[in-house]
Amino acid sequence: PTAAAHPEPDASARTDAGGPAGTASGAEADQPENHPTPAAPAHQTPQTPGGTWLDAETALTLLTSPLAGMDAADLRRLGRALREEERAGGNPVPPPSDELLARALAEPER
Repeated sequence: PTAAAHPEPDASARTDAGGPAGTASGAEADQPENHPTPAAPAHQTPQTPGGTWLDAETALTLLTSPLAGMDAADLRRLGRALREEERAGGNPVPPPSDELLARALAEPER
């Protein structure tokens, strides 16, 4: 087969098909979405407002998944135990159980 038998599509066809585009115009190149965002260093983990890398919703999803296999009663028992541990540690008004569950998953060594 010769090169003429399989002509290469032009740049506009590749762009329409989601392929690589030619050079962008000056206005397009200055858009923030066209610049790669720097990745966080490997030693840093994203933090939720509560200070852990795992939010309560994700923690509950993990605990009730087939991996952990907990049901609602198990979650209540664990939440109560964690709140009781907080009270025994001197905190008369512990955070909500969901937050304590997320913290326990994020910091299992505590």
